[in-house]
Amino acid sequence: MQGINWQPIATVPKDGSYVLLYYPSRISKKWDVGTWNVYETFQNGISTHRSEGWTCDSQLVFGRTPSAPSHWAVLNLPEIEEKAA
Repeated sequence: MQGINWQPIATVPKDGSYVLLYYPSRISKKWDVGTWNVYETFQNGISTHRSEGWTCDSQLVFGRTPSAPSHWAVLNLPEIEEKAA
């Protein structure tokens, strides 16, 4: 998507905000809307497991896997729809 101000993924806000994500390793649909999530499992009040990852299209993309996004942009729907047309 030309004209989008892509930023390095290391600078993405991890506050639960939805952002536009760029996935260079995908064959099609190289961009997606997602949010960073932290999941913890507790047993008797003690954290027993913690996972962090992207939630996109109801799928989780954890860590630095080949399918992890490399860049992000502010989610501005009218601008995105105009540039995608």
